[in-house]
Amino acid sequence: MSHWLEKAAELRAKGTPFAIATVVDAVAPTSAKPGAKAIINAQGNLYGWIGGGCTQAVIIEEALDCIQVGAGRLIRLSPDVEPSANHSVKQVAMRCESGGTLEVYIEPVLPKMTLLIFGAGPAAEALAGLAAILDYEITVFAPGAEALKLPSSVRVRGNFEAPPVEGTGPSIAVIATQGNGDEQAIKAALTSGAGYVTMVTSRTKATSLFAGLEKHGLSGDALAKIKVPAGLDIKAVTPGEIAVSVLAEIIQEARTKGIGAAGPAPLASEATEKVKDPVCEMIIDPRTAAGSSEFEGTTYHFCSLGCLDSFEADPRKYLLEEA
Repeated sequence: MSHWLEKAAELRAKGTPFAIATVVDAVAPTSAKPGAKAIINAQGNLYGWIGGGCTQAVIIEEALDCIQVGAGRLIRLSPDVEPSANHSVKQVAMRCESGGTLEVYIEPVLPKMTLLIFGAGPAAEALAGLAAILDYEITVFAPGAEALKLPSSVRVRGNFEAPPVEGTGPSIAVIATQGNGDEQAIKAALTSGAGYVTMVTSRTKATSLFAGLEKHGLSGDALAKIKVPAGLDIKAVTPGEIAVSVLAEIIQEARTKGIGAAGPAPLASEATEKVKDPVCEMIIDPRTAAGSSEFEGTTYHFCSLGCLDSFEADPRKYLLEEA
């Protein structure tokens, strides 16, 4: 147990994303029992124990997706997919020779959201105040930002000179200058390396601003990355309402699509394409497959020798099922 705990502490200290997989139920025969845990990092490496090869392959794949979208899920792995009253359970068919049923809860552990706010007006102040409740890492950039009433956890820079975002966590830049230093803030936000950039402004004003900046040398492709207007359309009017709409959009983006980290942060250490075992339909890495077999010019990979033997006894049976 200490092994996965130590790995979790190590990854947490580094600010790198990972997921915790916990076995919550098991129906024999299974090698993992309720309470078994494992850590899966963003490169797909597993530390701990939550079952054998087929189980591990599925859990790693699901864990990487949980890290990407920032939400947990309960997985049921069983030879028989049964209707469940609990629609939050994701059913995964397991046709490996070992049999048994496992239910595993996967919970992503992500670094704090880095929020860069450009502006010293009421909307910027309201946004920083609300975001602090969500425990984001917040910095406000703008001349005069020192005069804003902000929570003590919010850092303040009295200029638009934002250093590149560090770490592998999700990051977002919100331009809330509203006419006071728009051009400088746009340039700073785009060079900050934030994974998502949005601006509190109208589409009409943004079109004019972007045209002027592009005329003076700023890349049109870079400007196209700025989402305008910032926030969900809740008919916001006051600074507080604008802040609510912007935060709602940040949460929605993070939960449904995943807000990118600064710079390259691939979820796999190597770009090896995963394949499906045609017998049990598990997703596996060809490099770690238990065996492989060629049929009619195509090579198939298998999670276990049992699947390999079944395939070689009657390849067309499984290829027809797959089709």
